Amino acid sequence: PFLKKKTDGLDSSEHQNRLEAFYEGQADIYDETRRRLLRGRSTMLKLCAAQLAQFYPVRFANDFKTGKAGESVTDPSVLPSPPISPSLLASNDKRYAWIDIGGGTGANIEMMNTFFPIRNFDKVYLVDITPSLCKIAEERFKRLGWTNVSVICMDASKFTIPKEDGEDLEIALMTMSYSLSMIEAFYPIVDGLVNVLSPTGIFGVVDFYVSSKRSSDPTRQLSWLSRWFWSIWFDADNIYLHPCRRDYLEHKFKTVKTLNGKNRGMFPGTAIPYYIWIGAQHGAELESIDEKIDENDSIAEEEEVARNAALATVPKLPHVSSDHVHGQGLRWRQPFDPALIPRFSTYIYAFAWEDPRTDLEFLDLTPDDRMMIITSGGCNALEYACKVGPARIHCVDLNPCQNNMLELKLAGISSLQYADFWRLFGEGYIPNFSNVLDTHFSPYLSPYAYHFWKETAGFKNLFKTGCSGLAIRIFQFVAKARGLAGAVERMCNADTIEEQWNVWEKEIRPHFLSKWLIMLLNNDRFLWGALGVPPAQMQMLLEEGSAYDYVVNTFDPIIKQSHLRDDNYFYYVCLMLKYTPQNAPSYLTEEGFNALQQNPSRLDAFRIHTRTIVEVLKDEVADGELTRVILMDHLDWFSQEDADEEITAVARKTAKGGRAYWRSAGKYPWYNSLFEERGFKVSPCQIRDENQRYIDRVNTAAFVYKSRTASSVQRAPTLSDTRPFTGATYHPSTFSLDKIPSLSGKTALVTGGNTGIGYHTCKHLALNGAKVLMACRDKERANNAIARIQNEAVAAGKTVDIEFVHLDLADLAQVKQAAVGVSQRIAKLDILVNNAGIMDVLSDKPFKLTKDLFESMFAVNHLGHFMLTKHLMPSILMSSNPRVVILSSYAQWRAPLCGIDFSSLTNFNESYAGTHYYGQSKLANLLFSNELAARYPHKLLVNA
Repeated sequence: PFLKKKTDGLDSSEHQNRLEAFYEGQADIYDETRRRLLRGRSTMLKLCAAQLAQFYPVRFANDFKTGKAGESVTDPSVLPSPPISPSLLASNDKRYAWIDIGGGTGANIEMMNTFFPIRNFDKVYLVDITPSLCKIAEERFKRLGWTNVSVICMDASKFTIPKEDGEDLEIALMTMSYSLSMIEAFYPIVDGLVNVLSPTGIFGVVDFYVSSKRSSDPTRQLSWLSRWFWSIWFDADNIYLHPCRRDYLEHKFKTVKTLNGKNRGMFPGTAIPYYIWIGAQHGAELESIDEKIDENDSIAEEEEVARNAALATVPKLPHVSSDHVHGQGLRWRQPFDPALIPRFSTYIYAFAWEDPRTDLEFLDLTPDDRMMIITSGGCNALEYACKVGPARIHCVDLNPCQNNMLELKLAGISSLQYADFWRLFGEGYIPNFSNVLDTHFSPYLSPYAYHFWKETAGFKNLFKTGCSGLAIRIFQFVAKARGLAGAVERMCNADTIEEQWNVWEKEIRPHFLSKWLIMLLNNDRFLWGALGVPPAQMQMLLEEGSAYDYVVNTFDPIIKQSHLRDDNYFYYVCLMLKYTPQNAPSYLTEEGFNALQQNPSRLDAFRIHTRTIVEVLKDEVADGELTRVILMDHLDWFSQEDADEEITAVARKTAKGGRAYWRSAGKYPWYNSLFEERGFKVSPCQIRDENQRYIDRVNTAAFVYKSRTASSVQRAPTLSDTRPFTGATYHPSTFSLDKIPSLSGKTALVTGGNTGIGYHTCKHLALNGAKVLMACRDKERANNAIARIQNEAVAAGKTVDIEFVHLDLADLAQVKQAAVGVSQRIAKLDILVNNAGIMDVLSDKPFKLTKDLFESMFAVNHLGHFMLTKHLMPSILMSSNPRVVILSSYAQWRAPLCGIDFSSLTNFNESYAGTHYYGQSKLANLLFSNELAARYPHKLLVNA
């Protein structure tokens, strides 16, 4: 083909002659020879059928007719199709047609009969320019007896609807199957189709493609080799794959669904890129949201304003909007930046890992509440919706795949019968899930969610997917290798808790609590990749005990006090890979399913956000809108700055009297004080301690906390919140604040004193009479903290002496300058608290160098404090009873096996995770405190 002379110009007759010369000799075998090459045609047709059924009447469905006269007529050629559209009765007299452009032999039309019976169309037009293929099509439809199908052999750009078919004929469907890439002058074709398709119609395309060099949609991006190779390869056969064809489609129409695939079955080692695109007309909106908003509903108005503002913060995409007639797929999912997609390959949890029974006990939810929660597996959000039905449920997760899971569950509730919904989400598997995804789920899924599930549709059990599925598969492997499979099944199906405990204690526990498990729990990559536990959160666990202690304190109480078979579906599903009808989340029961499916307002309450919580609060939630905020345990991961930013945003968006709830792996998380600083009153709901090991059916959190805001906000909640808190109290130690002696005449310096532990240290030192120097990097934040302390002192009838000292621990020259300046200001220093620190363990690149070319965590946490202490020692030794307090951490056990690896302080070691760098900085704190105490045994008291 490369050596043949090509015809100049764009002549339709020449184009027809060229195609006829190519196809004439193979028309009879065309369908058979193209089956492997032209992939995706049936998927495209199924998507079109499912979308059509949402708006157009399905008069023939499942072998019966519900026609204009209401008669029932058996149609033997019809196979099962999508369920009858809810708009059937309203649209029964509508006449509608389908145009299949470049339809060739008519195979697509015959295939479509399986998904959307052809008798539903008043007319079907097959338009193709090749006479030999049109002849095969005519013979096909004559054999089938389909008199409503017309084969028209002509250039598609010249096709018009025959006048004799009536002006009231509505073009409900247009399709192009591997024909757009063969049309040389495609612009006028696409322009003409815009004028033909009904405002409520659907346009389906499947074709080969290559991406642009930099695509805004990461799911369609191809390598430079693929882009150039396939363009040149197909050009030899007059098939044109330039991305402008697809781009022009998306410019002239709105995208409803899209799928990018690769045909790997044609030639060994090859993958031919193809795409499926479903589109609709611009401007086919339903009743506008503004018209639906009650004039007195100020929350709804502000929410809509916030949503419109949020649209300006994400890239402009060609998708339909939620108010489009074919926008069901955007009913819940809010726009987000698709650049997030390559960062996440899958979700962590297929199911939620927080007990909603405990949540509901403390939430006091009402139908008037407006919530924000972290999506996770979506189970808890669905639990609140089916049990109570709050007015709004904002579900937030930065991982698009995690939100895809919630979308799938919502789409399943909207499209499936209960028995099928239970098979997939209760038993973990429904046969031919990929097909059901096309025929039932697809109208209710956003384009990216559909693409994700289409690519991952091959699973055999939903509960073995995602990162948590890896942990489940590892457990299954070990159980099978050690001959424990039978014991696990007996434990899970035991009739009594006593029998369950007996199997656990004697048969499973000795293996489960072995060295291999503890080794896995000490592996950062396993913790994050399989269990979703980041290093920072594991660090909180280790500060209160060993990994072994944590495992024992988690699982022993579960087996002793919770009946797995009848009342603990969390562990039952992990061990048995299915729920039981009597032991499942509420939304999986038939009663809960019906409560959601039969009450659309409960599903309409969902808004799914693929952004950070701070971004969502800032851009998409009105001030004072929220009455309940559930943060789960993710604050465990944060730095002080990030936690403070989020808690500040939560405070602004929470109504007066509203509540925030969170769990933590630690019993007394450091960020509780941040909530108090932002106007919340913090109270524990449950704490796992020596007297109460079992706090809920999951039992992985050490505590559940709630806080109620008393700060002034713009709006009060709809329902007054007067129920008194009746949760537990706690006593972390025998120490109490009233035991602090008078510190009058003492001078103290605290690093990092503007927030967290440092802030409260400064406050109580000052309130008890000490002169306090708050040493911080950020002057504005330090002055704000000082002002808060001064206000508290005034309220308590006291005066305080507290000053700001500029200190940047990452800059050793500045540290020295600060120490010299302090020594010149004071006669003596009685107390030095080396509190400040950074824990940059979650960053993709935890190794960073300071300006002095030291690793940043070691520089700030140890070297800066070492330098500060050294230059302050003359002032410290002037005190009659000096004390130095150095904050270390149990994380010192995370240091490299060699202890401090001095080569890693200036050079990156790729075998070290962020926790290794943090761990050795904390080890250095301990070693420094020991040596400091040894050098001044009778002059200085050193605490670490």
